[in-house]
Amino acid sequence: MSVELGEQLRELRLLRTYYTQAQVAELLSIDRSSYTRYEMGTTEPPISTLLKLCEIYGISCFVLDTKKDCNYLRFMVRLICET
Repeated sequence: MSVELGEQLRELRLLRTYYTQAQVAELLSIDRSSYTRYEMGTTEPPISTLLKLCEIYGISCFVLDTKKDCNYLRFMVRLICET
């Protein structure tokens, strides 16, 4: 099973920051419903937003590029444990 970008964004939000969707949306200067659509996978965020999300979550941009990596969650757990 592949992990979609929206699922990754949700996992990052919950595992890295404990922010609400509204808090992340505020940091991105967008409305909450727009951010919710990113996590639901109905809209893909622009590159500029992805770069901001990487800053917010303190991750390398390559992590979000691996959205089809089946081992994504294991990788994230390892990344979080190392930091």
